[in-house]
Amino acid sequence: MKNQIKKKKLIDIILLCGGKGKRLKKISKGSAKSLVIIKKNLTVLDLILQKIRKNRFRKIYISINLKKKKDFLNFKKKRKEIFKIITEKKYMGTGGAIKHAIKKKNISDPFMVINGDTLSKATSNLNIFFKSVRQEKKSVVGISKNKSNKRFGIVKFSRNKVNSFQEKKGTGSWINNGHYLFFKDNFKIVKSKIFSLENDLLPRLVEKKKLNCVKFENDTFQDIGTVSSFNKLKNKF
Repeated sequence: MKNQIKKKKLIDIILLCGGKGKRLKKISKGSAKSLVIIKKNLTVLDLILQKIRKNRFRKIYISINLKKKKDFLNFKKKRKEIFKIITEKKYMGTGGAIKHAIKKKNISDPFMVINGDTLSKATSNLNIFFKSVRQEKKSVVGISKNKSNKRFGIVKFSRNKVNSFQEKKGTGSWINNGHYLFFKDNFKIVKSKIFSLENDLLPRLVEKKKLNCVKFENDTFQDIGTVSSFNKLKNKF
């Protein structure tokens, strides 16, 4: 079919680690959220990278704010990690950070995006996203079943087609798990350099019927955006 991607190819992954992390300030003490220590020398970024390595991919890019560059360079040196760092001089929002990365680097098309403050089994199973986009050339968002949803908006969908994102919260609902497969052209839809992925781009992709979803029903999804959610993760170790 004309709109299918038939060839299998390795794609790039962008990790979004440039958030301000205001709600985690008491714990982070100025450090990036993804670099906050969980136990001994273990960080959230360590956990995410461990999961990513279970997949086949081309390169990992980590999008950060310039103020945190030294911290990430130290992490990279100590861990002997092989990833590229993309810096933004000012906060550009989640969408703006990706648009900036596309402009600065030779990112594959399509490419994966993963939030740097969430843990999900989706990270270990990126092949599900690749399979979806080979079947139909549309962007993809990962969604997880959340049994006790008190913080997140919900995703409404029919089969694998996303119909809407709603602010309404509810138990047993499907939520955005912070994993995406995008095409570069998606980021031409929003003209601004500073914008939100969740509030500005995703709704536009839904309007244009260019967004599918892949489901992770028995996910162990967890984000570390607040002190309570971070402590919950820490207690597991």
